[in-house]
Amino acid sequence: TRKKEHSTNHLENVADDEDSLDAFMLRIENQVSSRETKLSGQSLVLGEDEDAGQETKRGALDEDNNEKEDLKEHVSDEEGWLTKARKKRLVYDKVDHSKINYPVFKKDFYIEAPTLARMSPEEVEQYRRVMLGGVRIRGKRCPKPVTSWGQCGLQAAVLDTLQRVQFEKPTPIQAQAIPCIMSGRDVIGVAKTGSGKTLAFLLPMLRHIAAQNPVSMGEGPIGLIIAPTRELAIQIYNEARKFGKAVGVRCVCAYGGSTLKDQITDLKRGAEMVICTPGRMIDLLAMNSGRVTNLRRCSIVVLDEADRMFDMGFEPQITRIVENIRPDRQTIMFSATFPSQVENLARRILKQPVEIVIGSHSVASSSIEQHVEVMKDDAKFIRLLELLGFWYEKGSTLVFVDRQESADRLFRDLMKAGYRSLALHGGMDQADRDSAIADFKNGSVKVLVATSVAARGLDVKQLRLVVNFDTPNHYEDYVHRVGRTGRAGNKGTAHTFITPEQDMYAKELIKALELSAKAAHEARNPGVPESQLDLHEVTKKAVPESLRALAAEFERRRGLGLVKHVAGSGYGGKGFKFDENEESAGKELRRAQAREYGVDLGTSGKDSEAKTEVDTGDDEVIVREISATRDTKESAPFSNAKDSRPSLSHGNVSEIIAQVAKEAEIQARKEGLPDAAIKARIADAKAKILSTAAEAQKAASAIRSGPGGMIGPGFNNQRNAAAAAVAAVNRKLVSSALGTLLTPNAQAPSPHEAQKPATEEVVKKYAAELEINDYPQHARWQVTRKNSLGDIEDFTGTAVTTKGHHYPPGRNPTEGERKLYLLIEGPDERSVRGAYREIKQRLIENSSAAHQDRELYGKYSVV
Repeated sequence: TRKKEHSTNHLENVADDEDSLDAFMLRIENQVSSRETKLSGQSLVLGEDEDAGQETKRGALDEDNNEKEDLKEHVSDEEGWLTKARKKRLVYDKVDHSKINYPVFKKDFYIEAPTLARMSPEEVEQYRRVMLGGVRIRGKRCPKPVTSWGQCGLQAAVLDTLQRVQFEKPTPIQAQAIPCIMSGRDVIGVAKTGSGKTLAFLLPMLRHIAAQNPVSMGEGPIGLIIAPTRELAIQIYNEARKFGKAVGVRCVCAYGGSTLKDQITDLKRGAEMVICTPGRMIDLLAMNSGRVTNLRRCSIVVLDEADRMFDMGFEPQITRIVENIRPDRQTIMFSATFPSQVENLARRILKQPVEIVIGSHSVASSSIEQHVEVMKDDAKFIRLLELLGFWYEKGSTLVFVDRQESADRLFRDLMKAGYRSLALHGGMDQADRDSAIADFKNGSVKVLVATSVAARGLDVKQLRLVVNFDTPNHYEDYVHRVGRTGRAGNKGTAHTFITPEQDMYAKELIKALELSAKAAHEARNPGVPESQLDLHEVTKKAVPESLRALAAEFERRRGLGLVKHVAGSGYGGKGFKFDENEESAGKELRRAQAREYGVDLGTSGKDSEAKTEVDTGDDEVIVREISATRDTKESAPFSNAKDSRPSLSHGNVSEIIAQVAKEAEIQARKEGLPDAAIKARIADAKAKILSTAAEAQKAASAIRSGPGGMIGPGFNNQRNAAAAAVAAVNRKLVSSALGTLLTPNAQAPSPHEAQKPATEEVVKKYAAELEINDYPQHARWQVTRKNSLGDIEDFTGTAVTTKGHHYPPGRNPTEGERKLYLLIEGPDERSVRGAYREIKQRLIENSSAAHQDRELYGKYSVV
């Protein structure tokens, strides 16, 4: 007020000296300056939703300014925080719930209808067995199943929406799960695909959210739904938005591959329900020290397709997210399969759950007609064209392959054959994946070629045919692939192609066909005891003879020892570590040693070589032999000893490990130890050798301190003394690790021997060149920095030197010059190849990371 009075008085005083236009402009400047001062002192405030109504011009200006500030802040987050997180993910700390005062919330809303209360236990059991397809319950005090939507206790607006979308009555899983969730119980739901699991947890969650205060700006969600894939998260989000709009519940979908800006903005505005993938939710929770969103208000959490998330390696993320939600939360798990490994893990985060099983565990729907055809690989495409010729006009077709390259190749072949189709796999951009799914769902394209990324949660109304062009490699994957058709009571057909070379999967397919036929036969004969059902004949007819013959041939070959295959369920993922510092230096060194020498702890070198990754570019290595001179005194500590056995070095570690393992096994068998103890004894012996090699290389690294890390004739007396000391340490370590493997007469060289005059001798060395000029700058820097090259040199026993000059694209080196390259020199060909392979692998990894950062996390501009 004083400022305004001062301004008015000032204008009156200068009125005589200035003209009216100048006075008016001065008044405007004062208003603008006061407004800027007010805006600069405000905290960040986001605008209201678009459908909140028209704002005045002044309000629109406020919203625009605030959105610009928000955009600057979070674009900075993306460029700074998320780019670094790709290399070293931040820690999402565990919450100490004892320090947080959580508000009380209600989670029991269910009131049993009078008609249900009058049902006797026998009538309830009969209803579950006959009308609900044999629902099985595990858990105490489970509510009775409902028979109509009106008995669920849902809001009137939700019931109106159900009537509008023509959902006449609950499905079996909905009839039993909704009362349990409405009662506040933790639930494990297992039901076949297409049975309506989404609404079974979505509708009770809306009632749970409606009983609490709306979420304010900056608060976290009340309900959290976690899904394994982006496609499933988007599908759940679409259903949640449809029903949430009727009761005023705001929903946000957070998943990887899309921009963070919109997701952060929606979360900061406040949303009662969040549908997310585990990785992106960890990113959002850890971002800005937890200021983007939090889980303090979250009181109900749903894990949809829980088994698939564990299968994909999301166990650490899921466990951390759930542990950081208040202890008295309500937790629900839904899936189509629930193997024992996942079930045991799930019970750690649920409290006295009710398990609801519709049908049997891991069984394809009885509404799907399943066919398995044995054929050669080159006949599969012709058979696919025959199927498309019959089914193309009747509905959509989903074709599954096992690799991204196969999806792209089959897509091109189908286009050439005249069938308009699309590809879907994890290597595509998120926008392309969304577009492909949208076109497939609305019928614009009738053929979709996909990897298993689309196998979970994809719901297409007119999908009539599923073709497993490449046979699935485990049973659960088969169930979910064929479960894309025959959903919501509709009929479907599934064809699976298997080649004679894939005979190891025949047993899994036989199991799937037999269990599905058994479940369908039991459903057609409700109430009939299993002893009176001719299940043997039913399962026999369900499996073609060619498939049984293929499985029998594989079992015969395995019995003869010609093949080795251990069938697995596919649940072997490990996920990422929350804190990379948890990996100790010793463990990292032992792992690098094992990779270098072709062995693994607890396994033989041959087996571990089969399990290691394919060498990157190893076939392209050109290793040439070169000659060099060195002092004989340098080699004296290693050659003048009386022991004829070589010391522990890169060239003979594998041989020593094999010898130690053999002698350890012989000694263990002499002691009469069981097989498990023998394996443990062998693994312990190998671990000692690797540790010994690590210590020897650590000592040897002191020798490699000259220019370029090269060993040549310029060693001085101190270097020779260091070499003698290394040899003594090396021999001592080897003796302690190998015991009697070294001869008793083995001794370190005497000082007199170490001081003998030096003479030069010609020794063989090997060298290879790796051109790095055309790799991205970030990749070149990561590989050529001192620590990176030092690690590689220590692990492989080579010397790496940077040579040449960098030339940008389009420029060629002048005569006598070369592009930037690395010269790798070592004592033997194997060490040079190992260093070449390791350096190139690091170049490829860093190049890929740089490309993804540039493609996905570019700068934004406000238009």
